[in-house]
Amino acid sequence: MALNQRAQSGAYEHIDVKNPITGEIIGSVPQTNKDDIIEAVERARDAQRAWGEKSVAERTKYIRRWADLIWANQETLIKINRRETGKTDSGAFLEIIVLDNILQYYIHHAPTFLKPQRRRTVVPIIQQAKVFYKPYGVVGVISPWNYPFLLAFIDLIPAIIAGNTAILKPSEITPFTSDYGIKLMYEAGIPRDVVQIIHGDGRAGATLTEHVDYIAFTGSTATGRKVAETAAKRLIPCSLELG
Repeated sequence: MALNQRAQSGAYEHIDVKNPITGEIIGSVPQTNKDDIIEAVERARDAQRAWGEKSVAERTKYIRRWADLIWANQETLIKINRRETGKTDSGAFLEIIVLDNILQYYIHHAPTFLKPQRRRTVVPIIQQAKVFYKPYGVVGVISPWNYPFLLAFIDLIPAIIAGNTAILKPSEITPFTSDYGIKLMYEAGIPRDVVQIIHGDGRAGATLTEHVDYIAFTGSTATGRKVAETAAKRLIPCSLELG
């Protein structure tokens, strides 16, 4: 049974999501369990080879389509963002503008950044050296509540353009904006195992960190320290934006 089917069937503990202005419960998300997170990582790992074999140009085409869908559905995206964050229209719209600028940057520059780079050798007449960039594999992204669109995808996008697959764990306080962004990715044609979303509190984030090949975390210094400790024990790279 797929993760979303198990969630709908009541197989999970659920977390209520509230409008911060009215206190109204606007929905709930499942507390994804450990076994299902491990299963999601395994599916992402299986999907990574085919995704990584696509050219950078092919992968950026999907991101272009996604960017177009974001603008076509901006009103819905703003509405969802406002409802779970309490932001103004302009505040929610700002996330779209900033992320679009970042998308265009990666779309334009990724082919140059990721192509093999020549390096000077000690004896260049008889030696040649090149650096080839390869994906890490499965990238986990843990994002905070305050910018649920921008900070969810600012790390995910370069990861998948570079040929990785990715699993997003948004904040359980503001999960629906990220949900909608992932839905638009599927509409853009990105395979469902290339980008996945799981939900839950810190337990879900901890499990994700224990099984992916790279973890990107944005959040508190205290939690970031735990993420860094787990990454260090597993000898995997991580990126942390803390505060």
